[in-house]
Amino acid sequence: MIGNIKSLLHEFLIEFPKLYTVRHNQQVIHSLNHIGQTVNDYGPLNSYSTFHFENNLGMIMRTIKGTRREEIEMIGNLNMFRSACFYLQDSTINDEIRSYIEKILYGRGYYASSTYTAKTIHSTGAIERISKLFSNRKLRFFSSYKIGRVRYTTVDYSNTKVVDDSAVLFQVNDEIHFGLINSIFTDDDDETLVEIWPLSNPKDFYILINGKNIDMPSIQEGKLEKNDNFYYVSACDIIEKCVYWRNKSNDFIFFRYPNLEESS
Repeated sequence: MIGNIKSLLHEFLIEFPKLYTVRHNQQVIHSLNHIGQTVNDYGPLNSYSTFHFENNLGMIMRTIKGTRREEIEMIGNLNMFRSACFYLQDSTINDEIRSYIEKILYGRGYYASSTYTAKTIHSTGAIERISKLFSNRKLRFFSSYKIGRVRYTTVDYSNTKVVDDSAVLFQVNDEIHFGLINSIFTDDDDETLVEIWPLSNPKDFYILINGKNIDMPSIQEGKLEKNDNFYYVSACDIIEKCVYWRNKSNDFIFFRYPNLEESS
């Protein structure tokens, strides 16, 4: 693995000035050449990243509103925030206050939320095809749902937004697949179910460098066939969100985030 990191980044450094011009080939780009050795010496990058430190520092700085005796205001704000954290597990806490505290505490990343229940959002009209399939006319349909602060949406809803939250990695019978959320609905027991459009005939991505194939199992390429071959899974069977790109040949390439804490 360390050898692959070094090979890939070395090749990137060679190609960088060709892609982005020499003008942008600065010292911070050269530092990539040392990442392989850094991982070898100290372990995974997210073990000593400064992302959380800088994010928390920014959060603290934003709480300061005065122009004098800032240090006293900062200490008071930190003590108040510390006290508020003790109430996160209190079932009587206001949902908006809980959400606000968790947003400050955990930022944008995935985290162990205080709730694992799927909360549906934005009711939509019934989908006759799914109602017939489940022989249930009382199914309720939605365009979004959340687990904690992680949001999932249908592909149609995402098409009208800047951010796409429909691409997911999900589990069926101990196997994992990439796909797009096509529909979200609840049954008579209020269980949130998801109809997923799976990536068909997936192929693992690989990079050829100096005659050597380097496999990239976190990247897969395939088709999204319009043959109504959907999977129906519980909202809790979705492992994580991911991203995808469609090329001119209508092939879909799904990318799994390097990690769930510090990926943009």
